[in-house]
Amino acid sequence: MFTRPLSKKVYALLLIVISLSFAVRAEQQGVTLTKHGAGTLYVQATLDDFLSTSFLVDTGSGLVTLNKKTFSELAKKGNVTSSGYIAARMANGQIQKLQRFSVGSINIGGNCDLGPVEIAVIPQGANILGINALLKAAPFTISESALTLSGCLVKESV
Repeated sequence: MFTRPLSKKVYALLLIVISLSFAVRAEQQGVTLTKHGAGTLYVQATLDDFLSTSFLVDTGSGLVTLNKKTFSELAKKGNVTSSGYIAARMANGQIQKLQRFSVGSINIGGNCDLGPVEIAVIPQGANILGINALLKAAPFTISESALTLSGCLVKESV
């Protein structure tokens, strides 16, 4: 029995049909910030649809960072893939070798899905929402009580 391979047009049509079944659009979302101590701002975020935790909002940090305790919880059930090591300059000026991972998804404030994100693991301290995640939802604004993200992904069934 002879079967012909599918043509490029058939592949293109299949791709269009599949992509139309889940439309994704960007939407602006406001997320509540909590002020701590000396004016640092924190936001709630969920990793891989199950681990909700607090993050320090830090536009000076290049990557989302998780402390070892949070990362251990995420690694038990999450979609985590090792992606090597980085040299990172810490807030105290010292350079530290940190392990880097890719995480399946991050959702900020319960209404702003950013999809997969790169993270680094720090020994201790606050989890940090770094600029690599914030730029996925750019442009963004920060006020004393809210983080407004313009590029939040909203998945809709068609």
